Amino acid sequence: MSLEFEYRRLAAACLDLSKRAAVLADKTRLLLIAEAWLDLADRVSRKHGNAKRRNDDFAEHVREDPRRQREHLKA
Repeated sequence: MSLEFEYRRLAAACLDLSKRAAVLADKTRLLLIAEAWLDLADRVSRKHGNAKRRNDDFAEHVREDPRRQREHLKA
């Protein structure tokens, strides 16, 4: 399993947890952590010449960008 895949898997886990979190502060923190994992995955991807984020290996709910979800929390 590649580092990129592992980072995206961890981001997906945080995203899943954030959807089930009852406390807004917890949801926000989990989304921030998911965003950090995705940023790391992107850095690894770019380092290996894969500029495009590859989400095809993940379930549909992973494709939701936690950065967008966090913006909805601010509104």
